[in-house]
Formats: sequence, structure tokens, C-alpha cells
Amino acid sequence: LDSIQRSSIVEVEKRKIGFQKYFDFTNCSQVYHQLASPFRISRQEGKSMEIEVKDSTLQAFATQPLQEVLDFSEILSEQRATRVSGDMPFDLSRDPRCQSTLARAMIKRITEDVEGYAKRVNSSRSLKLKNMLAEDMKAISEGVEGGAEKALEVLREIEIALNAQRQQDAQTVEFAIEAAEKVANYVNFDNSAEKRMFWLRRQAGHEVYMDACYLISLSVSTTHDQDVKRLNPFLDSKAASQILKNTLGIQLFTNRVDQINWTIEAVRSLTRKLLQSRDRESGECSLQSLVKEADSVAARICNARHYFEVKEKVP
Repeated sequence: LDSIQRSSIVEVEKRKIGFQKYFDFTNCSQVYHQLASPFRISRQEGKSMEIEVKDSTLQAFATQPLQEVLDFSEILSEQRATRVSGDMPFDLSRDPRCQSTLARAMIKRITEDVEGYAKRVNSSRSLKLKNMLAEDMKAISEGVEGGAEKALEVLREIEIALNAQRQQDAQTVEFAIEAAEKVANYVNFDNSAEKRMFWLRRQAGHEVYMDACYLISLSVSTTHDQDVKRLNPFLDSKAASQILKNTLGIQLFTNRVDQINWTIEAVRSLTRKLLQSRDRESGECSLQSLVKEADSVAARICNARHYFEVKEKVP
């Protein structure tokens, strides 16, 4: 049975698998706690791969996942938002129908909301793609010769970097999922008839094989370790807790892959519109359309992780 198990699954050299660090989601402003050493997966041909998560990667996951992939200072430019007025567009203070206590309170609240919105917008800054600012887009939309070339070059560089990172992250997720499943379902026979019987029952379909979907769903369980050991009673507690930290890492890498896919889609859409503008025979694109597409790309690149703080204990 030992030889069967070794030949039928990927051998995991270290049962204490997991990322070197993980996030304490009760206080997400910083990265916490050293964990186990990086996991290494050995395939049957004897090759191994070691996956390490750098501090810069963890910091990116905690804030803006793509800041490690793209040099924001090279492709983005900070712009002040267009100023908006904080005045009400109408004055109802002297209208006889607005003199009741309820009406005055409502007008006061709306006035404060308008002022607060204007203050927030006027003090904010937005990030725009370089070579795709308002004046650049105006030149491109008007068909100025060579106007779209610099923008297209920036977009090509962004897509190349995103594709490379997507491939790397997808490989990381693949190995991490494989390792998590093998560790969760591993049984060390140790000359134990009970363990051998459990393994044979699983092979016969009478015991559950824990797959990645199940392990990831357990990340929201308050009794994660007990849930894992319920399906594999021969899994030690240290390995069970390590699986949770590994699945959290899987979710972070998967989330970045999804963000990259989402961003590449926007990059390609903007590229098509720029090419249409350059090739006048393909139809013209309006200034508003180009600006909207460029803002969409910048927003997806800068997409950040946000947190909330629990002020009091929820029963």
C-alpha cells in the first residue's frame, strides 16, 4: 500500500506547507506572523519546485495587488479631479411650501450633502495613464498623426507584464492547490492496520477525498481544523492549521489572476479604440469614449483592497 500511495500521488516533501507569512484579517493594516518554511513539491521524476512569497508580494496583496507587477510611476500620472461647486443649484429657503420644520431639515441635509461631496471631490486626486491624458486623447480623437503611437506602446508594455505575471501566478496556484490536496488527504500508514483500512475505504469511495473546493470553503469555517480532521482523522493538528494558511494564500493569488484578466480585457478594448482612431477607415472614436476607456484601465490597474474595522464585538 505504501508503494501504491507513492506512485499514485505527487509526493510532498514537507507536510508543513504554507506561505511564509499570512494576513491577520482582524487588523489588515500590516502583514503578520512568520509561518512555516516554503512548501516544496516533488514530482515522480524527482524534480522539485520551491515557492516562496516575498515581502513585496505580501505588501502588494495587502494594498494594491498590481503594484508589484507594474511600475506605477512609469505608466501613471496623478491628476487633480475637475472641481465641482458646493452650492445648491436652487434656493428654496423662501418658498412658502418649504417653511415647515420637516422641509427645512430636509433642505439642510441636502445642502450639507452637496457641500460634503464637493469638498471630497475637490480634494481628491486621480491616477491617469501617461500619454493618455485629456489633451492626449483630444489629439488622438482628432486624428493627429502619430498621436496614438505612444499610447499604444504603453498599452503593449502593460499587457506583456500582465500576461507574464498571470502565467506565474497561475503556476503558483496550481502547485499550491496540488500540495494542499495531497497534504489534506495524506495517510502515514506507520504499520497501522486502522490507517490502511481507512485508506482502502477511501479508495473504494466510502471515505471522502478532500478537494481544493472543499478546502477553500473551509476558510470561512470557525472550526476549520476539526472539519479537516473529521474527514482525515489521521492528520495531525499542525498540518491541519497549515492547510488553512495555504488556502488563504491560494485565494490571494487567484484574486490577482482575476484582476489581471479583468485589466487585460480593458487594455485590449482601449487598444481597439486607439487603432480605430489611428485608422480613419475603421471609424472615428469620440473623445468621451477614449477618455472613459483610459480611465477604466487606470482604475483596474489601481484597484486596491479595502478593509473595515469592527468597533465592537458582534454577538
